[in-house]
Amino acid sequence: MNNYLTFTSPTNFRSKFNPVVGLNSEFLVEFNRDFLHPLFQKMCTELNINPIKFDYMPIEDLITEKEFEKINMELAKPYFYQKLFPSIKKNQYGRIENRIQFTFTYDIELAPITKGSTKYGVINLGNKPIFYYCYVDLQEAIRFIKSLD
Repeated sequence: MNNYLTFTSPTNFRSKFNPVVGLNSEFLVEFNRDFLHPLFQKMCTELNINPIKFDYMPIEDLITEKEFEKINMELAKPYFYQKLFPSIKKNQYGRIENRIQFTFTYDIELAPITKGSTKYGVINLGNKPIFYYCYVDLQEAIRFIKSLD
C-alpha cells in the first residue's frame, strides 16, 4: 500500500453536506490497503494517469456543489486557494505544473463521469485536471468491512 491513502475515522468536516464514514480502528489498515487502494489504482489505470502524480486529500476536506451556491461561497472561495492551488507551480521553463489532488466520495452526484467501471468527477483549471473525486459505493464498502472479521 502506498502512503497516500490514509483514510481515518474523521472528526472534523469542512462541509456539512459531505457524508463521511467512520470505521473501527482495527479495520483501517485493511480498508485502506485492500479496498480503497485498489479503487484508486483502477481509476488511474482506466484514466491512464500515473498514480505518483496524485496527492491524496482527506475525505473530510471535501466540499460539495452546495458550497458553491451563493449563500455558501465564503467557504468555497478559500477552498481553492487552501486545498487545490498550492500544488500549482511554474517550472524553470515557465510552464505550469501541478500535483493532482484526489479524494474519495460517497456522493454519486460528485462523480458524474464513468470510464470502465470507475465513476469519478473532475475539476479542471483551463484544460488541465487539478482534482478528481473517486466514487466509493457505500454498499460495496459495507460488504467489504463485513468480510474483514
